Amino acid sequence: MRSVVSRVVVLAGASALALSSLVVPAAQAAKKAPVPTTKKVFTASIDPYAEYNGQTLCDPVSKPGLVHLADLLRQTYGNYSIGIVRDCGIGGVSEHKEGRAMDWMVSKRVPAQKAAAKAFLDWLLAPDQFGNRAAMARRLGVMYIGWNNKMWRAYDPNRGKNGWDDLKSCTTNPAMKATGYDTYCHRNHIHLSFSWDGADALTSFWAARPMTTPVCDRRTSPYRVAGLGSAAEPRVLLDTATGAGTAAGTPCRLGTDRWAGDDRQLELQVPVQKATTVRLRVDRYASNAPGTLTVKSTKGKATVRAGTALPRTVDLPVAKNGRITLSTNAGEASVRVLGLGAAGGTPPPPPSDPPSDPPSDPPSDPGGNVLTRIWFEAPVTVESGKSLTLSGSVSGAPAGAVVKRYLKVGKGQWAARGEAVAPVSGKWTMSAAAPSPQKLRYRAVVLVAGKQVARSAKRVVLVTAPGSPPRTSFGAPASAKPGATFVLKGKVKDSPKNVTLVRYLKVGDGYETRGSAVAPAGTKRKWRMQVAAPSSAGPLTYRIGVLFRGQVIGWSKVKTVGVG
Repeated sequence: MRSVVSRVVVLAGASALALSSLVVPAAQAAKKAPVPTTKKVFTASIDPYAEYNGQTLCDPVSKPGLVHLADLLRQTYGNYSIGIVRDCGIGGVSEHKEGRAMDWMVSKRVPAQKAAAKAFLDWLLAPDQFGNRAAMARRLGVMYIGWNNKMWRAYDPNRGKNGWDDLKSCTTNPAMKATGYDTYCHRNHIHLSFSWDGADALTSFWAARPMTTPVCDRRTSPYRVAGLGSAAEPRVLLDTATGAGTAAGTPCRLGTDRWAGDDRQLELQVPVQKATTVRLRVDRYASNAPGTLTVKSTKGKATVRAGTALPRTVDLPVAKNGRITLSTNAGEASVRVLGLGAAGGTPPPPPSDPPSDPPSDPPSDPGGNVLTRIWFEAPVTVESGKSLTLSGSVSGAPAGAVVKRYLKVGKGQWAARGEAVAPVSGKWTMSAAAPSPQKLRYRAVVLVAGKQVARSAKRVVLVTAPGSPPRTSFGAPASAKPGATFVLKGKVKDSPKNVTLVRYLKVGDGYETRGSAVAPAGTKRKWRMQVAAPSSAGPLTYRIGVLFRGQVIGWSKVKTVGVG
């Protein structure tokens, strides 16, 4: 059964991050917030509005488009916390679980943060010089936005006032005005969900041209194939890249169902006289998501996962009606399927991976919409001398593809490191010994016969001295009066320049985040946080987390503030 999701969009909360009140100088609050800038020059050609495509997979890996945008937000507005991935066992449908949703932790209750949010959203949804509405949202592949009690939908941009409509009754239910609903109503963060194209940086904000290839329309009746072909002379049954076998006969992509009852499968009818088994060859399943292609009849089915070595030959039993359907469970994909006639004998094995001698330097970024994609994960920090493991997955790679890592060695210069590895079932991993304490910048590159066909987003690994994890001193008052403000402060030690600090409050047996991330200041790396005590008495137990690229890499000692 094909995986579907309900049409009702449920915006996930922001990883239990809630901002407390902060005191901001009037001059800072009045200062006009900047907008993101890019050196890219756009033309009138633009990506369409993103369709709704809710979470269907468990793939909690930050996708490159979101990593790049998070970097741009930090460069523009400073080091506010930004959360992307979420464990698949938490809550319901959420694009965080596919690494294509972002929570930018700015609060409407803090004037400077509210101004930053307004500047960014105005920039995102403004028309461009060519009259394209919501230009930057479309170029980034934004699917929907949740902010300050309201929601904007790319797939319904005329809804409500200027595209904004109520979010989960937050504008109509008086009880939800309380600060306890700030996370639920997205008053302490902006939630952004992205299309798979936007998440993969295939849209025109990142790529050389807009991603305008539409999803294939379903025919009113199956596409009748004149013949099944043979092993000697294969026959093209479906090729979405050329439009062969599609309703319009023009290039399109196989799409995923958007909601319960939606049906985007493509259906063929092959000529058979009776129930039999036909031999098919999948030459292409180039998806923008790590999903699965399903080729099915009423008698059986075969599946091909993104990243599987292609071509792949499958034997499919079909009924007398000869009907075959093709569907994908995530994102959009370019698909090509050939007929090899009636099945008989043993299917030929897939071609083996030939050896490859990659270049010593990776080429420049791809200029077009590359269909082979690579996902790359690395630890945020590792101790010097210990094993450093890099891993990831590849989708849509041609036969013979290998993965190699590259290390940034200078401004704009990358050098190959280690041996190339061949993905196994789309997965790859490699290890190296961590060098002396330093910051390492890696990319993973997919190569075929020495030619780059895809490259990953950059990953930064912080190598620390043995036994000296990044840490911070932590000072707090012994007590505070109910409702009063007090200051937490400290000094960062043994950490790189671009870390941030977040306070964690003990709740039950665990700790929950509170407030915005702050950056250390000055040569002494000092930081301070202003906190409002609750109106009720009781102890507040805090610890401070040292964050690098949004992940905790070190802790302070625990401090307790008595309120009463």
